[in-house]
Amino acid sequence: MIINGLCSFTGFYLANNIFETCLNKKNARNLVAGVHAFSSVAINTGYLLTGYEPLNIISQNFSVGYFLYDSYYIIRFDKLNFLRYCYLYHHFATLYLIRNNYIFNGIHLILLTGELSNLPSYVIYHNLHVDKKTQKTEELVKIFKKIQKVLYSFIRIPVMTYLLKNIVSTVDMNNYSNYSILAVASPVYLMGLIWTYKLLSE
Repeated sequence: MIINGLCSFTGFYLANNIFETCLNKKNARNLVAGVHAFSSVAINTGYLLTGYEPLNIISQNFSVGYFLYDSYYIIRFDKLNFLRYCYLYHHFATLYLIRNNYIFNGIHLILLTGELSNLPSYVIYHNLHVDKKTQKTEELVKIFKKIQKVLYSFIRIPVMTYLLKNIVSTVDMNNYSNYSILAVASPVYLMGLIWTYKLLSE
């Protein structure tokens, strides 16, 4: 998984460099994130519907590569602040859950629903950071903000609550080392609730 994840990391790194030749830096990075999110939704949906094992391997390596790449990008290029540290925690927590997915059921649903809830944000971000804003870009932002509020809040509250409860019921609580799964996953769940509150308050 490590070698394949590093290959995937390289792919995202190269893709970002290519996107920067035709987009500004922010939107190039946003497109990389959007490609990962959309592909993750498609790959994990395919795996959950078919149980086809190569999709399981592709899903995990693809996301490992992306979260490693974005962590690298944050550390190297971003100004580190509280929000960036939250992103880093989210990325490393997700990597930990992927690495330990054999302990509990649900990593594919977590990846699918988590990335699905983020899809509208990439459209919003792109239109907020285009070099020339138009009435159409402003209208798209308004439309997708409404979609984002509904989709994100639905997934992050009832769906993620269900998935967290599923982890609790699946993990062998007699093995105390497995408590680390809950310790790592719970803050990510809380981040989703906080961001939901922020979106609904706007």
